[in-house]
Amino acid sequence: MIAKLRMKFIAISTVAVLLVITALVGLVNSVTYQRTLDSVYQTATFIAENGGTMPSNHKKLNPDFNDDDAYRIRFFTVYLNGENTVTSSDFDRIASIDEDDLDTFVSEACNHNFRRGHFTYGDSEYAYTSTETSDGRVIVFLDCSNEMRTIEDFREMSFLFGLVCLLLFLVVVSILSRKAVEPVIENIESQKQFITNASHELKTPLAVISANTEVIELENGENEWTQSTIRQ
Repeated sequence: MIAKLRMKFIAISTVAVLLVITALVGLVNSVTYQRTLDSVYQTATFIAENGGTMPSNHKKLNPDFNDDDAYRIRFFTVYLNGENTVTSSDFDRIASIDEDDLDTFVSEACNHNFRRGHFTYGDSEYAYTSTETSDGRVIVFLDCSNEMRTIEDFREMSFLFGLVCLLLFLVVVSILSRKAVEPVIENIESQKQFITNASHELKTPLAVISANTEVIELENGENEWTQSTIRQ
């Protein structure tokens, strides 16, 4: 009984902690994912609003940027006219994409009415935003593979950290569970002792009553009162 009680206590505690850890890890990952994606969109929008090129005043995007940081941003720009027909493109800041891939990227943006979005192409992740101009539209496609890999690595590490915390909690609660159920154990032992003592105290007078009743029957014969006493 005590073993079952300890197991139940451990199981309930572990499930409660598991729910808390899962909620916290999920929340942190969701916030991290959204903030990273917002940062990617902010960068793509900044480039699009500057005509599809990284301007020299890139510190307006991020005060911590230096020239190397700005140069490491991989993107390409597509220019459309008022009928959403490609008029030109700029692939100077990316090497993995060329004119052959252009239709796929533009179609992806068209499917979302040129609103911002992100998708996978090959082994890479891309985000895009568009800005309307006087004679058409500028769409910037930004390679966000590094950011997505960072999110994925963070997700794996956070879930691993949560699992380690859960296992440590399980070990600790298993060790301390006996301490937690000690009051219950003491109460059960007290009840057992009380039942034993009460049983012992009752047996003696009952035995005397039974013996005396039998003696009365031997001397005076049976009657309804002696039979009732024996039955009780």
